Amino acid sequence: MFCNVIANDRVERRRWGTALMVASLVFVVAWWSGRALALGEGGDGIEAYIARDYEKAMAIWRDEAAKGDAEAMFGIGLLHGYGRGVDPNARKAIAWYKKSCDKDYVKGCYNAALLEIDEASDSSAFQRAEAFLLKSAELGHPSSQHRLAVMYLKGEGSVERNESEARFWLEQAELAGHEKSRELLVHLQNGDRVSPPVLNRRPLSPDDKSARMFLEEDKRREESKISEEYETEARRSCPLSPDVPWWGNNSYGAIKSAVATRHQGNWASYYQKWFRYQQNLEKGLANNKTAKVKQYGVVLKGPTLSGYIKKVERRLSVIRCLQQGELNKSPSER
Repeated sequence: MFCNVIANDRVERRRWGTALMVASLVFVVAWWSGRALALGEGGDGIEAYIARDYEKAMAIWRDEAAKGDAEAMFGIGLLHGYGRGVDPNARKAIAWYKKSCDKDYVKGCYNAALLEIDEASDSSAFQRAEAFLLKSAELGHPSSQHRLAVMYLKGEGSVERNESEARFWLEQAELAGHEKSRELLVHLQNGDRVSPPVLNRRPLSPDDKSARMFLEEDKRREESKISEEYETEARRSCPLSPDVPWWGNNSYGAIKSAVATRHQGNWASYYQKWFRYQQNLEKGLANNKTAKVKQYGVVLKGPTLSGYIKKVERRLSVIRCLQQGELNKSPSER
């Protein structure tokens, strides 16, 4: 049941909110090395999405969504929202955004809220939008914090005007570097009469460059949450992963995060993916074929491919070591 903000929880949220982390949007060149090489396993939903092969993206994301992947649910929402490969359908888009929001995927909450406001299909639409925005705002999403503040300043729809709540969320967004929130706070602090314009309600287009970063943000945020203690502990017993530019972040925490976010915590699945990748490379070497890293203009053949296979083998040994460390922990420690 959706509910309005109540005064009793404001102090607690205010205390919690000051500790919100600032996240930056980072475009990742490749999710994992096998996707970047000609001898890898093939594309994925985002690659199909960027290439505008929306039917393929839908098929991939439906499969991943069935496994509980929040990012895939968000992707399906985009396809329905913009009519990419399907007829545009705002209600279906909202339903899929809500699925991802239920799994704490903040962009899903944000897009669901914006569509609810745009559609305003019934008298409770603004209350649903408020609930979506409140959830993602409390999870630290600056744009949601700002939009929620605007909602409280304007008293949109059935949501009551509440300047104190608006100031609180503007302050949180400002801490995260949100420029519009800073400007609006200055007006409020100066006692100016403000009539904040409705923000651009259009969710980011999947054709924008920013949309590619948009889909990757939570993965990077998840990696940033991995504690320094984990890195220190793993370094004591596990070898370092080779430094390969197109592998991206090779830290132990990044590997653990990839297992958690892309393989639902299944280390065996992650290991098998890399093992199959190694086998493909070895077949290519045996048949005197080349492996290409298109984004970096790298061609691997003969001795260079052989050397690269050795690095993949080292990567596999790191994965095995980390997996064993996880197995030795109690369920509460994992």
